Amino acid sequence: MDKNLQIRLKNTFNQLAQIYTNKFTSDKTEQEKLLSLIKEWQLQKGDRVLEVGGGTGDLTPFLLQKIGAEGSLVFLDIAPKMFAVAKNKLKSFDNISFILQDIHFYSDDELFDKIIIFNTFPHFIDKRMALKNCFKLLKPKGKLIICHNESRSSICLCHHKKQVDNKIAEFPDDKTVAMLLIDLNFKIDLFENNEGYDYYLLVATKP
Repeated sequence: MDKNLQIRLKNTFNQLAQIYTNKFTSDKTEQEKLLSLIKEWQLQKGDRVLEVGGGTGDLTPFLLQKIGAEGSLVFLDIAPKMFAVAKNKLKSFDNISFILQDIHFYSDDELFDKIIIFNTFPHFIDKRMALKNCFKLLKPKGKLIICHNESRSSICLCHHKKQVDNKIAEFPDDKTVAMLLIDLNFKIDLFENNEGYDYYLLVATKP
């Protein structure tokens, strides 16, 4: 994997750390949409969850509410400044492990029930490598969730307007993503790239 791209990605998100917020933190309609999406993630009390690219930790409390005190969450991010914001924001929770690491290289002695990739997928530099590692990290029958609270076209347009380098923000088309997951032996349970309601949701299972 290109280390220069990895550094550029890390620097990009470090620069956003103090100003980055998800729309659902202040918009009631967006929060309702998020809650509707989370229902499809099949989170259960006691689940062990890996949150990939957790950013500033806006989504994390919603996940913790679903898995309960008996569950546990590993919060993974590559940008130290975003990571620091999240650690401070989530310091009252005691069932989180914070790990500053890249999903391409992360390993764990214990497997996960769910892996959540929220508003992060386009920023995987080597998507095959990252998803292959996700497959390895899941328990049998474990779920991989790739989700955005915007559709693919909305995200691509946003990246274009902000002149984000496609090398660190490529979002493959639906067919390419589906074929990649199938090739990695995932079973796709649900795949919706909804332009009307403006969301992207993919749920896949490790057999």
